[in-house]
Amino acid sequence: VHSVRKMDNQTKTHKSYMPQIIILSICFFGIFFAFNTSQALQTTVNKRQGYINLGCLYGVFSVFSIFGPKVVSLAGPKWSMIIGGVTYACAVASNLRPEPVIQVIANLAVGVGAAMLWNAQGVYLGRCAVWDSRTSSRSFAETTSSFNGVFFAIFQFSGFAGTLISGIIKHFTNNNTILFIILTLVGVISVFSLSFLPNVESYSAPGQEEKNDSVSFNETFRLLCSSVKLLMILPLIIYNGMSLAFIFGDIPTGISNRCFGGSWNLYTTAIFYLANAFFSYIFGKCVEKKWMSRTVMCLIAFFCQVASFCFIIFYHIPDKTTNPADLPLALTMVVVLSAGDAVWESQPPAILQSFYGKDSERNAAMANYKMWQSLGWCAQFVLGVIFNKDSDLTMKAIILLSLLVVGYIFLVILDKRVAKLDMKKGESAALLAGYTDPTTASV
Repeated sequence: VHSVRKMDNQTKTHKSYMPQIIILSICFFGIFFAFNTSQALQTTVNKRQGYINLGCLYGVFSVFSIFGPKVVSLAGPKWSMIIGGVTYACAVASNLRPEPVIQVIANLAVGVGAAMLWNAQGVYLGRCAVWDSRTSSRSFAETTSSFNGVFFAIFQFSGFAGTLISGIIKHFTNNNTILFIILTLVGVISVFSLSFLPNVESYSAPGQEEKNDSVSFNETFRLLCSSVKLLMILPLIIYNGMSLAFIFGDIPTGISNRCFGGSWNLYTTAIFYLANAFFSYIFGKCVEKKWMSRTVMCLIAFFCQVASFCFIIFYHIPDKTTNPADLPLALTMVVVLSAGDAVWESQPPAILQSFYGKDSERNAAMANYKMWQSLGWCAQFVLGVIFNKDSDLTMKAIILLSLLVVGYIFLVILDKRVAKLDMKKGESAALLAGYTDPTTASV
């Protein structure tokens, strides 16, 4: 049996996998630049149909996420992302003929494609992190946090760019045909660019090769039922999905539009995306340089979002306010909220990727992650139906704050009692070598 120390001593020349992450991030930037822009126009261009489209998308995404690993294990991460990306490009193109049947079919297809795309992205990034950490001084855990930080920084910037450009175009013209043609071309080119993404094989330590890395429906659920690590991080994942729906649905209508006018809907969302991209990059760089641990990062995120929800709960901004301090205070709240979200979007998948040594387990973990996150989105939509008045914003904030506190408490218990969030180099190597408890391995 190879010792962990011997495995680490095998690392000679560092081969960086950051170029693969950059290519991956740029392709996703293009796909979601096109899709986020068209999505931002859904409820404006297609009115009530836009809400039906988004409901179909996230509903199917939630259900099909559990089947995604099987497809990814059969087709491979690269081709799964290409197939999933095609559905996004088709959904953007469907806006050229906004007929209800075409729109519904296109968004149902995106729900299926999204499960493939995002599961494959998590698997591909995890493989890059494994191979990179084998020849660097950073642990697998540190590398996953760094790679996720870079990816989500570029990805979130697509939301800022797409939202801003859609607003500019809407400001000058009501003709959306040219816009959707351009967006479709951007989406198609970005999906095609995924074909240039280098293949990255799964990693298996000597003597620990996986006989079959295929992940079935039962295996995905088996991980959910058997892994305490996954179960204890679920409340935070569900919270993240609900908070995203709250940020993109309730804050623009319940604060921006009500208090400052309809023009601030777009600006608020754009500011959130830009701040999120900035903080994702900063947090990722802090981990890469070993200036900050995951536990510290999560603590900062917790206090940032607690402060933001307390602002929403206790500081009431009147309709069409004339107080000059209200707008900068509200925008500061959005920025602080985005700082916390930058962590909750990038680190839970990074934590799950670094918890499991086998490629098949990481595949199943990513499927569970996207399924429960998308279910969080759906749950917040249900709350939106129950609490559908602007005055109900406070109640929604209280619910989310409570879930955040519960999720963070479980995260702390997970770190202290079950599995360390900040595994060191030797502990990560032991995990990849097949040890169930890395802290007991010979290092």
